[in-house]
Amino acid sequence: MIVETSAFVAVILQEQGWERLYAMMFENECRMSAPSWVEVNMVLLGRLGESGREDAQRLKRAIRLEIVPFNESHAEAAINGFLAYGKGRHPASLNYGDVLSYAIAKETTEPLLFVGDDFPQTDVESAGP
Repeated sequence: MIVETSAFVAVILQEQGWERLYAMMFENECRMSAPSWVEVNMVLLGRLGESGREDAQRLKRAIRLEIVPFNESHAEAAINGFLAYGKGRHPASLNYGDVLSYAIAKETTEPLLFVGDDFPQTDVESAGP
């Protein structure tokens, strides 16, 4: 299962539904792209300061999150995701971080765990109920 930034951050910040997200992460083999891992840390450092990075590391260990490289094939899938579903092009309005997760999910054919209304408007498989 690919974990999108929104789901990871929702668990750390204990946003609505975080328990279900955590359970899904804990019960599945989870991956995240290296650029998305940077994004997670940037968001949490901005919101929580240094403790945000520590919280991210703890959750990463707890769910045994694998950080995967982002290669040229992923880049092409991200570009295609933007062309099909990008901001200003489609109601899904995927942003830069979104298309990175989209690409990994499409290339691995694994479901994507996310929060929000953007990804259901795409052709990516949802890991949610």
